[in-house]
Amino acid sequence: MKQIIILIVLFTAAAFAQTPNWTSVKETNINVNNATSVDIFTNGYGNHIIVQGINSLKYYKMDVNGTAETPVTLEGTSVVSPSISGDATRLYVVYRKSNENYIRTKYSSDGGSSWSYLATNPQNSNASSMESVFSNNRLHVTYQVSNVIYYSKYEGQNWSTPSTVSTGENGTMPRITAWYNGTNDKVYFLYKKSYSNEGRWREYNVANNSWSAIRQAFVVSNSMPSGFRVDNTRIYIYYTYALQGMNYFNWVVRNISDNSFLNSGTMDNNQTGFIYSTYTADSGSHTVFYYTWLLDQKNNNEIGIWHSNSNDGYPSDLVYEYTDLQYFPNYLNLSSASNDVYVIWQDAIGGNNLRMKYDDQTPLTPKNFAVSVYHTQYDSYPKLTWDLNNEPDVRENDQSGYIIERRIRESEFNQIATVSGTTSVYIDYTVHYAGSGPNTAEYRIRANDVNNHQSAPSQIETIHWGDAWKKGSERETANIKYNLEQNYPNPFNPSTEIKYSLAKDSYVTLKVYDMLGKEVAELVNENKPAGNYTVEFNASNLPSGVYIYKLTAGKFTAVKKLILLR
Repeated sequence: MKQIIILIVLFTAAAFAQTPNWTSVKETNINVNNATSVDIFTNGYGNHIIVQGINSLKYYKMDVNGTAETPVTLEGTSVVSPSISGDATRLYVVYRKSNENYIRTKYSSDGGSSWSYLATNPQNSNASSMESVFSNNRLHVTYQVSNVIYYSKYEGQNWSTPSTVSTGENGTMPRITAWYNGTNDKVYFLYKKSYSNEGRWREYNVANNSWSAIRQAFVVSNSMPSGFRVDNTRIYIYYTYALQGMNYFNWVVRNISDNSFLNSGTMDNNQTGFIYSTYTADSGSHTVFYYTWLLDQKNNNEIGIWHSNSNDGYPSDLVYEYTDLQYFPNYLNLSSASNDVYVIWQDAIGGNNLRMKYDDQTPLTPKNFAVSVYHTQYDSYPKLTWDLNNEPDVRENDQSGYIIERRIRESEFNQIATVSGTTSVYIDYTVHYAGSGPNTAEYRIRANDVNNHQSAPSQIETIHWGDAWKKGSERETANIKYNLEQNYPNPFNPSTEIKYSLAKDSYVTLKVYDMLGKEVAELVNENKPAGNYTVEFNASNLPSGVYIYKLTAGKFTAVKKLILLR
């Protein structure tokens, strides 16, 4: 069970529920014919999907339109219980090779472009039913050995000594999730007590390294846990059971503090498999599941895939409707980034390929927006910086990114630039002698996703500046010639500086291309006064290799090579 569990409480409880805005179905190019399992994790780099085959484990990086890059084979042999999780920059894939008796973990720190093994792994003997979750800079893993449930966490380059979750009893089918809101740092476990009709759950407090007592989740004949989710006060436990040839899908909601009963629900004749959960930046917890109909007819809902983030466990909104019972979603799973929830599945309508929809919520306001002074030899300019949003639909393409707004003498802010979603720096070359002077410029920034949903503006940052252009500076530029210098450092990783000079006021473009001539970055595209300039090029989203950068200023053109080494 993978969940994005890096939660910072940003809103009051009244703000948790958001109106869903599901996109149309995205037909992906990920073939899952003969797959054993499929798992998904989402961050700003995209949707990261692992597909377990009979004798392979493959990784796909997929964009928000359902297009996946060429898969990476993580293992070319049979594996057991692969699970993917991570945070804004890191990815972890936990599994066991079928012919080995220890857990392996593949790790990527560059959005899935390169992978390596973690140096150590939790010791076990023939572990199965492994699940992982990443929360507050720790990788948490649960697994089963024989009829005992274990837990281990990875932090500070080391795995902890395994703890026994099912203390004093046997257990099977472990599930894991976590809850971190800046204060509470908890991990939760759900499992089936062996040789019984009971489901069990337990809480681990990471902050003080303490465990709760084992608590009863449900007691139903012929039952098994399907999955669960938590929020700040409740645990939502989903399970299935068989009765007189019918399969039922039920849930129970309990108080985390004392395990008291709060609510329960039932679905009739349902074949839902495992239930997965995810968490959004507004502190909402989410599940999706397939059902045929509700026994109590609470909502009179259609047949299909439903999403729930309600505090009673019931379906909240329809993700995908089926017209009759002949269709059934396989590999149903979900993940999230920021407040967007991504759902994947496969059915006969889409053939052998995965399908996807996502709840496209308004992007978050960029964090840590600041304005400083960027100095060149003859001038200084406002330099705007911010943190990249952890949202793939903001980083997706030229239609998404960040909107820069400025107010100088106007009563309202005006949009002055739109920059790429992979760029976190903007220099305003139209405001001169920044840092002091009689004038002020006010700036703010918004995030903009591929569907043109804009975040609320950031806080306003102000900088003083001088006259637009001074005659003394014009005389100083009289001896400047057009020039493009070699970037420094070179080779570099991941940032380098490119300097150039303009003999006259010119319309300037500075672009970076790969060796096939494909444009990979646009650094400058605007009018510039004569002078000397320095531009930072951040290639954190590009693979290692040789690239070309080209300056065009009026009739002047120059080309040089740069080398990115990771």
